[in-house]
This record gives sequence, structure tokens and C-alpha cells, in this order.
Amino acid sequence: MKKFRYSLQTPLDVAVGEEKALKQRLVALRNTIRRLELERSDMEKARKHAQDRLSEDIAACVTANELKSYQNHLYKLKADIDGINRRIAEESEKCEIVLKALIDAKNRIKTLEKIKEDRFRSFLYEVEREESKQLEDFLNGKAVIA
Repeated sequence: MKKFRYSLQTPLDVAVGEEKALKQRLVALRNTIRRLELERSDMEKARKHAQDRLSEDIAACVTANELKSYQNHLYKLKADIDGINRRIAEESEKCEIVLKALIDAKNRIKTLEKIKEDRFRSFLYEVEREESKQLEDFLNGKAVIA
């Protein structure tokens, strides 16, 4: 009996491997974004705390040097938060690119699997046709018995 061989198995295996790698990359990017969002949240809490302390100190007559210190600290926190926001935006863009590549890989896999399925059906049809012919030949006495 004939054996089914799928000639596009290697490209299918490559596409499956690529899909797996892209999924891992997507998970890593999403974890990075979550970590950055937590870091941003912590910095925003620190900024809010510093603003509250400044309000309290202003009510208690803060000196010019202390006010300058608060101002520098708040500017630094704002700059750090802006930097994290930029990094989150960059990671989100990378995430979108990987997501598009993942969708392309999944579509390629679907196409190759559909082709494989169609070729397997053709193979089964061919085997069935050969077996029918052999059975017909045997029943009609045309078969050569070895």
C-alpha cells in the first residue's frame, strides 16, 4: 500500500515554530508593558505624595530652598513618568508588530494545513480507486496471481 507523504511538511513545521516563537515574544512584550505600567503607577503615587507634602509645607510656611527642592523632585518625577510612558508606547508598537506577524503565521499555518488535508483526501481517493480497480480485476478474473 502507498504511503502518504506531504511535500509541504517542512514549511508547515517552520510556520508552527515561527508561531511558537512569536507567541513567546508577545508574552515577553506584554510582561514588559505590565512591569512598566506598575513602575509608572508607583511613580505617580510618589508624585501625588510629594504634592500633598508640598501643600502641607506651604501651609506651614515653607522656605525658598525647600520649595526649590520640591520643585526639582517633582520635575524629576514628571520626567521619569514621561520616559516610562514613551517606553510603554514603544513596547506597545512592538507588540502590535509581533501580533500582526503572529496573525500572518497563523494564516499561513491554516493554509498549509488545508492544503495538507486536501492532498490527504486526494491520496485516500487515489488509494480507494486503486483498490477498487484491483478488486474489480480480481472479480473479472483479470488479476495476475503471483
